[in-house]
Amino acid sequence: MRTSLLLGGLLSSVVIVSAFAQGSPPAPAPSATPPAASSTTSSTSKSDIWRASKLVGVNVYNDQDEKLGAISEILLDKSGKVEGVVIGVGGFLGMGAHDIKVEMSKLKFTDEPVKTAATSTTGAGGGAGGAGGGGQPPDISQMSPEERANRLFNRVMLLAESGKQDSVQFFLPMALGAYAQLPALDADARYHVGMLELAGGNANAALAQADTIGRSISTHLFIYVLRAHAYQELGNKQLEARAYADFLRNEPAELAKKRPEYGADAHQDALNSFHAEALRQGRSGRTS
Repeated sequence: MRTSLLLGGLLSSVVIVSAFAQGSPPAPAPSATPPAASSTTSSTSKSDIWRASKLVGVNVYNDQDEKLGAISEILLDKSGKVEGVVIGVGGFLGMGAHDIKVEMSKLKFTDEPVKTAATSTTGAGGGAGGAGGGGQPPDISQMSPEERANRLFNRVMLLAESGKQDSVQFFLPMALGAYAQLPALDADARYHVGMLELAGGNANAALAQADTIGRSISTHLFIYVLRAHAYQELGNKQLEARAYADFLRNEPAELAKKRPEYGADAHQDALNSFHAEALRQGRSGRTS
């Protein structure tokens, strides 16, 4: 059975729990001096002892059986205690990968194999099995930059809406890194980046994305969405109200252009919700 780790709850809308790997928890840092023969026999027979060298290369999965990357290094503190691991995440065809540190408290080990369509056909709903139709779970680390960016954007937004800030902060650098790998960013991609920055609490970075969109398409609706949310975060009520008003003023002409990013399979629901909030804000402003 292949050894693997699972980061339960990561890339999903539930709380981050420790990661899981097939087997038992890793041992503390290996001793610099080889133990006596009798001790070696005893220690290697214990199910709760792992060699650090065996963890390098272990695949890491989330609780949806999506591969996130693999352990590339074991980190020790000055006392020799294992502080965490480095996971190589992302990259496509060997390019664009980056490392993230994960504390050992975020990892768990499991003896259960990674589920696939073939191993999750029993029981109602197939449990937490892999993606339907394929024999293997999706491998995020080998997706194209576009696929990985969109998947991570959706996940981070779900986590943010659920108030799971620990999970947001864990995956935000990965999501932003995926967009940084794209050859060019259109208005839709810059809107995604701006919303990710807002999820991470960086309102000024979101405003920068709005300004960049505006230099290409001066009345694009995403400009006002980003500005309204950013100015709300910054506590600037006047500029927030202006962004809502600008949205309503430009909305009819912009929607008439039928841009793909405004469509039902893109951000139509978000724009409809923002429209309703803009109307509410307008009424509130007139009565205050």
